[in-house]
Amino acid sequence: MPPNKYTANVLDAMIRGRDLIYSSLDKSYSLEEFAMGIHLEVRDMDVCWGYSFIEPQLAANYDKEATLSIGVSKQDGSLNNTPADEFGLSLSDLLDVGGAEPLQNVYAFGSIFLQANTPPATPNVVPLLLRGGSNGTGTRLLVNKDFDIETAVSAMANGDVAPVTPPAGTVLELFRFVMDITYFDSSASYKNRIQTHMIDLRKPRGWGGYAEEDMGVVLIPAAINNYNSVTAGVDMSENAVKDIVETWVQLPTWEPDFLQFWQKSGSNVMPERLERYLEEVFGITLLP
Repeated sequence: MPPNKYTANVLDAMIRGRDLIYSSLDKSYSLEEFAMGIHLEVRDMDVCWGYSFIEPQLAANYDKEATLSIGVSKQDGSLNNTPADEFGLSLSDLLDVGGAEPLQNVYAFGSIFLQANTPPATPNVVPLLLRGGSNGTGTRLLVNKDFDIETAVSAMANGDVAPVTPPAGTVLELFRFVMDITYFDSSASYKNRIQTHMIDLRKPRGWGGYAEEDMGVVLIPAAINNYNSVTAGVDMSENAVKDIVETWVQLPTWEPDFLQFWQKSGSNVMPERLERYLEEVFGITLLP
């Protein structure tokens, strides 16, 4: 008798949890770089400071759904120019592209990107909605409010919602957002009822550092030790997850065997994240 097929759901949830643990590794690495004020490696684009989600300071941004502060960024290790003013983003304007009819009781998902210009020109701040189509530029994707906003935000933060197709060129995702739309009508904006929930993905790195002597003496070693501890914990978790999944795959009771029991279609369809993990780690590709 083969193992219960619902064990795959348990393993899929475990791997999604593993992904969250793994994401903490780069966060602690960025903290180490920020504390020391240096880049330990050169990347296409980094946020060094700022680009925070703030209350608007300029009157022109009072009616915008999101305002980002000025910030410092680097491209290929070199500093860009600093923006002169905050960025006011009218996210509701994005809703008007792809349909002019009023919207009621739906969620919209999106991301805010930092898009490179020719260095050292100030990068662009580009908000985009999640859209369908093969290249992510199709119809806006909206979801009925059949679940609460906490669930929607959690799904967007954890990667359970498909990623937004980024703009062209060198980009860095700063925020993800969920628009909780009670009512939206572009022809009567005074009726609009929209709440925007932001998910901060910034990882400030390698600029400034803890220059004050007492702060540096205490916090720089703490940041380095934190990264080393997180790395050790992630490695242990990774090995444990790999061992559990490998043991499950090699169970002798699959009928007729593992690859013929699990397929991409039919009655025994494997959860999507578990399927990708098998291919990434073990090179196992399921049959069509």
